[in-house]
Amino acid sequence: MRPRRHLYAVLPALIALLAYRSAFAAPAPPADPCQSPNVAKQSVPISPAASGILVPLIPASSQTIHICGLVIDGANFFFAYGGTDPASTDNCLVNPVVLTGMFTSGGASNDGIHAYSGPGSIFSVIPANNAFCINATSPVAGVITYTQP
Repeated sequence: MRPRRHLYAVLPALIALLAYRSAFAAPAPPADPCQSPNVAKQSVPISPAASGILVPLIPASSQTIHICGLVIDGANFFFAYGGTDPASTDNCLVNPVVLTGMFTSGGASNDGIHAYSGPGSIFSVIPANNAFCINATSPVAGVITYTQP
């Protein structure tokens, strides 16, 4: 059996090796792009009195959309996303995915205004090659804030 002093002799080398390896550790996961000061945020208005299938956001090819916040005044609408059809203007109709249930009148303050904005959380991430849509059976208006990191 080796004497204990051998352990004390190799301990500094072991600590140095661990410190060296930690310098090359995997990077931390990317931060929330909606909260990052290094990612540009954009906003798009929803025209007053708009109804039907509204397509406020059509991403550039192969880009995702991160919905950071929104304020919508109106009732009887829901959010969805769907594929874009380059041969027509039928955005959101190619393999549509419903994101929320129907928003009805009486938002948080019972006035028809529905808002979302939360630190550390994203309303939705829209996959690449999909548009973000609002399907409204009544007129709505508002603004959506997003990023395309």
